[in-house]
Amino acid sequence: YSRKGRSYAKVKFSSGGERTMIRVLFKLALMLYLNKYFGNYKVLIMDEPEKGLDVDNLNVLMTLLSKLKGRLNQVIVITHNQQIESIADNVIRL
Repeated sequence: YSRKGRSYAKVKFSSGGERTMIRVLFKLALMLYLNKYFGNYKVLIMDEPEKGLDVDNLNVLMTLLSKLKGRLNQVIVITHNQQIESIADNVIRL
């Protein structure tokens, strides 16, 4: 729909994978904002961030996680996905 010359996409028409990627990107943006203005958060914990992602978005997520490893002290990802495990420095299986 459009309002005052702007086009808006309704989130309810997005796929589950698109909504998952939006949540991940929002959390990362929020963390970067907090780092800039309120201090230095160096640990990121994500619980199954790949849930519902298609192959292309999974590759984008893996690239983001790889880049974040250099900027943060720790990136902790809880996952069942072996592809994400492949970019980890350490894996703990429970």
